[in-house]
Amino acid sequence: MRLHHPLTDLAPHRRGIALLAFVPAMVVIVVLMVAFVGVTVDSSRWSERRLDLFRVRTSADTATQLAVESLWSDFEAEFGAGEVRIADARLFLDRLGITNQSTLANPTDVDLLPRIGLPTDLNNEVALDGTVIESVRVRRMDDLRSTRLEFSTTAVARRGSERFEASNTRRTLQNIFVIEPPPFEGLDYVLLANNINCIMCHTRVDNVERVYNTDESRRSQFARVKTGSIESFLFRDDPESSISGTLYLGASALDESGARISNWSALSLEAHEFDSNGRILEGPGGTLTPTALRPADAVNPQPLENLYVDYFNFEGDADRYQIDGALPREFPLPFPDDGGYDPSTFVATPAGADNRIVDDNEFTSSLAGVEGSASGGNIKLIPTGSVVNTPAELAALRAGTDTLEGVVSGNVYMHGTATNPIRLDGDIAVNGDVILSGVILGSGSLRVKGNVYITGDLTYADVQSGGARQFGVNANGGQNLLTIASGKNIIVGDMYHAAWGSGPPANGLETGSWNFTMEEISIFNRMEWMKTQPTLPGQPEYLQTGWSAPYQRELFETVNVTTDEPVYETRGTGMFTTVPVYESQATGSTSVPIYTTITHPADPPEPYGSPWTESVITGYTNQTVYTNVQVGTEDVEITETVQVGTVPVTRSVTRSFSPQQFETVQDPIMEWVTPYHPNPHYLGADYLPRYYAFGEDTPVPIFNKGGYFDPLREVWTAPEHPGAWDDSLLTFADSGEVSDPILFDSLGQPKAVVSTLAPTAGWISDSLLRSLTEQQFSTRDSAEPFAVDAWLYSSNSVFGVIPPRGTPGVNGRMRVNGAVIAPDVGLLAPNGMDINFDRRGRNRLDVRSTTQLVIRRQLWAGGDNARRGVVSATIPE
Repeated sequence: MRLHHPLTDLAPHRRGIALLAFVPAMVVIVVLMVAFVGVTVDSSRWSERRLDLFRVRTSADTATQLAVESLWSDFEAEFGAGEVRIADARLFLDRLGITNQSTLANPTDVDLLPRIGLPTDLNNEVALDGTVIESVRVRRMDDLRSTRLEFSTTAVARRGSERFEASNTRRTLQNIFVIEPPPFEGLDYVLLANNINCIMCHTRVDNVERVYNTDESRRSQFARVKTGSIESFLFRDDPESSISGTLYLGASALDESGARISNWSALSLEAHEFDSNGRILEGPGGTLTPTALRPADAVNPQPLENLYVDYFNFEGDADRYQIDGALPREFPLPFPDDGGYDPSTFVATPAGADNRIVDDNEFTSSLAGVEGSASGGNIKLIPTGSVVNTPAELAALRAGTDTLEGVVSGNVYMHGTATNPIRLDGDIAVNGDVILSGVILGSGSLRVKGNVYITGDLTYADVQSGGARQFGVNANGGQNLLTIASGKNIIVGDMYHAAWGSGPPANGLETGSWNFTMEEISIFNRMEWMKTQPTLPGQPEYLQTGWSAPYQRELFETVNVTTDEPVYETRGTGMFTTVPVYESQATGSTSVPIYTTITHPADPPEPYGSPWTESVITGYTNQTVYTNVQVGTEDVEITETVQVGTVPVTRSVTRSFSPQQFETVQDPIMEWVTPYHPNPHYLGADYLPRYYAFGEDTPVPIFNKGGYFDPLREVWTAPEHPGAWDDSLLTFADSGEVSDPILFDSLGQPKAVVSTLAPTAGWISDSLLRSLTEQQFSTRDSAEPFAVDAWLYSSNSVFGVIPPRGTPGVNGRMRVNGAVIAPDVGLLAPNGMDINFDRRGRNRLDVRSTTQLVIRRQLWAGGDNARRGVVSATIPE
């Protein structure tokens, strides 16, 4: 947990709690400044008054800072050891009598001067540098997500004159400090997930500004990009990927066999050079300079490397902690998981906190300021409870002409075209699911409580100049920018696509295909399951587990025994017999085919497909036909075998003693035994796991069989994927059965959360949703990669499948211009993926940390005798 003031946390890579420790130093600096001014100013009365006013303001500001430091350090001492929320800060302030005044008609202040601890003079007045601090009053004003402390500090100069009384130098300094969660640090990444595996097989990661830049004067001016994996990163031996920036691995990187990677040069994975300022180096036309990924020195890591392995292990040394920027350990819900507030009473409802679900109050409580609109294109709002089950209802959905304003309840369909794009103006919040595709014009965000389905290309209506795209700029000169935040999951393309392009579509049941979506669900579920297990099964060992009961066993002796063995000989009898003689002769010809073996490349590429061979006829040839024909006879003597004598032979023979002898013995009992090892990934009994299921009535598959935990490498070792509905490899939990020990406790109460991918409450049928995806696939240019111009953020997952073959309109390639950030990312684009970072999205996506609080000064105003009004904008110091 970090509690900090952003102005003092000058080394963001340092671990710990940065307080307002600069305040005492500030007091010294102020005194020195005043002393300097005192010896250089004019000695006139006006100058004296100006000096007095300067002292008053600086002393009042110092007293305010000391009050803040006192509050914050005491709060840190009580709550700083673990995770803290805004509710903790409010509880702390309540105990001090600093209560919320935002709902009161006549708010009151609390004087903090006594708790600052400044010395008093003989008049029992708090004196500071020739001034008297009369009061340091604070008023607390809470809103939904932050607490504002409005300070009003009054000070007066000691010195007066015949023209200027001391009261004329009395000033009240206004300061506003805000306590709130800081922005989520993961928004600096183009790709960030807990676990990354197949997405990096054929992926290029780059900066979108660089990719679309055509101005030679701007070459080498674009920042590197960041890719991060928090828990594990699995590389195959042929990843064929490149990163124009830095890769951060919170833990170790593993090869496809589960072994730690030590020889990075052996991988077909490359980076691109960047300079000492982190700018990507470019040649003419934007050419890049490839370089090998080089792990930073674990003992003495430096900033601006292109690879950090075991990045969290740098924590032991404060000087090395996250030396190249933060790699977060969390993925906060886009709607803070704190229970929210009752919208009618403004009373907190903490019962829903920390349940990894977006509750209604959490959704509504986080929507202050959501006042955007979406119009144009085809937009349809389906009221909650209504369903789309027929082709006619689907047609009506696609022809919708609704406009969305601010916050809407229901499920939404949105599709834009080049001539009729979706016009986005600001932020939209949807209490339901969203189906989205087509052309976007304008800037804003979609904050969705449910799932988001990107069923077709999602592109910006960007202007073209000289045949080149001006990325993110529309014909009106404004920005095109879309950020998507989902409280459930984001699904791109066809999650129903059948395995290997044949068979029934996936439906989460054994009647459907076991496809890529199901593979990823089962693997991600295993990662969650592991966090709930205090111990994990290791590799079975064949061990002695005991002894059999004693029994009597006869003893034997071995002796040599010589015997006479007969000798045989074969010889003629003097008698003959006549036998036929045959000869092979050509009797004709026939035409036979010539076969050639042809090898076809894997489609989809390995490991999703394999090369295959076939024999094809490439011509014909005449071949002579031969037949055996009798050409005569011959006489053959008849032989016989007869014994002609004997020969002595000695052999070893095992036989019973005479008389018989016995011994008492016990045999070892050998069995296959599975050892259990302490689990370093166990998060405790209070951890609430989140599993995935395809639909609300489908099982939760967990790929936790057929493998074992390796305690030396601290990884689960198993085949890469189960490949089928296989009970020997998969455990199936049942969310509809309260006796299920994985999802429910002994009292039948839920102890896990299940997040589903299919439309919530079946508001649109799976078959219609898939038909919509297939239709949009079929109408696109198959030579172009499937395109998504947007930021994709989910606190659960981003799933997606772009089929490589057998589906019209797609070619297995995908391009994302934005970012992909989620705990679990399962995107399959087997023919390659481009992810280009659009840094603009960081300012549009409001996701806050759940493990930190910061305090920052929002307003400073000196010299007024009356309290100033509250300002809405942050004023930097």
